[in-house]
Amino acid sequence: MLATGALGGAADEGTARLVNIATRVAVGGLAGTPIPGFVVAGTGEKAVIVRAVGPTLGGFGVAGVLVDPRLSLVGGGATLFSNDNWIEADAAAMANAGAFSLTGGSRDAAVVAALGPGSYTAPVTAADGGSGVALLEVYDRTPASGAAIVNASTRAYVGTGDEVLIPGFVVAGAGTVRLLIRAVGPTLGNFGVTGALVDPTITLFRGSVALATNDNWSSATNAAELVATMAAVGAFALPSGSRDAALLVTLPAGSYSAVVSGVGETTGTALVEIYVAPPAPVSATAPNFLFILSDDQSWNGHSVPMIAGQANSRNAAFRTPALEKLAAQGVVFSQAYAAHPTCECSRASLLMGRTTTTLNAPTKTSRNWSAPLTEASANTLKRANPAYRAAHFGKWQWFQTPASMGFEVSDGITTNETGNSTDPSDPKLSFSLTRRGKAYMEERVREGSPFFLQMSFYAVHPTAQALASTLANYAGGQVAQAAMTEDLDTCIGELLTKLDELGIAQNTYVIFMSDNGGNTQNVLRGTKGDLGEGGIRVPLMVRGPGVRAGVYSNEPVVGYDLLPTILDLAAPGFSLPAGVEGGSWKSVLTTGGAATVKRPIERLVWHAPIDNAHPHSAIRQGDFKLLYFWDTRTTELFNLAQDPGETRNLVTANVAQADALRTQLQAHLRAGLGDATYAGLVALGPP
Repeated sequence: MLATGALGGAADEGTARLVNIATRVAVGGLAGTPIPGFVVAGTGEKAVIVRAVGPTLGGFGVAGVLVDPRLSLVGGGATLFSNDNWIEADAAAMANAGAFSLTGGSRDAAVVAALGPGSYTAPVTAADGGSGVALLEVYDRTPASGAAIVNASTRAYVGTGDEVLIPGFVVAGAGTVRLLIRAVGPTLGNFGVTGALVDPTITLFRGSVALATNDNWSSATNAAELVATMAAVGAFALPSGSRDAALLVTLPAGSYSAVVSGVGETTGTALVEIYVAPPAPVSATAPNFLFILSDDQSWNGHSVPMIAGQANSRNAAFRTPALEKLAAQGVVFSQAYAAHPTCECSRASLLMGRTTTTLNAPTKTSRNWSAPLTEASANTLKRANPAYRAAHFGKWQWFQTPASMGFEVSDGITTNETGNSTDPSDPKLSFSLTRRGKAYMEERVREGSPFFLQMSFYAVHPTAQALASTLANYAGGQVAQAAMTEDLDTCIGELLTKLDELGIAQNTYVIFMSDNGGNTQNVLRGTKGDLGEGGIRVPLMVRGPGVRAGVYSNEPVVGYDLLPTILDLAAPGFSLPAGVEGGSWKSVLTTGGAATVKRPIERLVWHAPIDNAHPHSAIRQGDFKLLYFWDTRTTELFNLAQDPGETRNLVTANVAQADALRTQLQAHLRAGLGDATYAGLVALGPP
């Protein structure tokens, strides 16, 4: 049933390979003699088990089984082994290989052998001249050896009902394997085969879940890739326009089956193959993006020091080992900022690459954004490379839909309340979100598509929820917050582990960030809703291809940098939409923090007109940050390099600098919000 191209065909540097091959076929009568074949390559011998199971299938509810199969193993033009009825002495070897047990005394057939490199076939006939359904299997008894089963195929009759052809296989080991699966019918006629299946279709399953299907290979959207892959693995060419079927998938460890049938219940002979395809060239492999966004998590609301060696830049009472791992594997940004001190506006800026004022999204009720949704990050990424797929799971809370911004899979519009779970086993819906995120990544890997996945967790936004078992780990203050944070970290760890299991960790950028700041236990001034450092400075950690590990960067970065960063990493040189104000972090990530971020505007700007005691705005340029309060017309100026806690107002000693920054800030706001809104801000102050 299977054919594999080369031992080096795994999609990553893991150990994933095919270890079990099986096909359920009809034998005898109209079906004739099915002929499975396989090739052993590599060094040394390969220990295998080849079986033709008939009678034992009856115990699994299969009707019309072949009552007495006979199996031969042929190599080099000679019959090397043959068996009619299996022997009990081979039962232990079968068990060790993971094969299901054969009924004691049954007339199933089996051969246990050690084979050198070469090509082999294993024709199956009926010893009594009868006919029926049989399961043909090849097991790799020594998957870690230097030799491997690298090519196998089955030519067999495809009927209807129980007589459709059902190949199955098992992938084992770390990482993933890229497979070309073919069901060849019409093209067999070119090789002199009569009675070929005129229009085969093939559907790949994992359990009961259909993963992929194809009817006519050259009509597939990836037909060009199929042609290239067929040539790469040495498969004979399929004529363009033929009705043969083919799939190209990338699979992690697991058990799979492929159902081959004739369109319109047609019948005939087909050749079913699977080739282990080589990975795509690294230079041509688009990176994946996993963007993890926490909700209301303060700058130091976890166990990762945000400043190397500074104890109060972390919360020692919290346990977040997954974030610690992420930080160690990449860059920690000590001076990362949300674009706004509250959720909705910050998220809008993240998606659109602009300050909230330029976007005209200064409050959570803002509807008339000044940039088209076609310029949102996911939409722009897919224009740069149409192969990308995008999904958003979790909190959204905008009038505009995720679909309109390029996320073809999402939860739609949700609110904070959506995350208040009624299921004690799924606090803040963190665990169910994680399961869906993992499933989405697995689907994209099977499909072979690069992805942008945004996981917008509801944690750690109030109301605090946590697993009872996690709550039990804490005592004293902040118990609920600490436990909720640990549960979130557990979910982050599961996502990172899934990347490893799928074999895509080395080609995936992982970006962790909070949407706004929060209570830093008086380390930074302010909290959510205001523009003190506590309200807008957030945790940010990034790892991925080419990112230097174990690095701390003091370069100021901001949420609206995300869009240009993703584009620069995924499609260098692609033109950003006009009006994007953020800059790319790429140079900082790849130089160990030694570079600076270049933006169209060399300033960071924030505006918080509501949900605080005094409507105010802020600007940062270099180390200096200015805050302006509209209702009192007061100004504050701080040197953040010397005073990150914003305790010393330097306005009196730096009047000219404060005036220059305030003028820049007001001009930026007026240009983005418009004259009427700006006039309303000015009117808030005393006459």
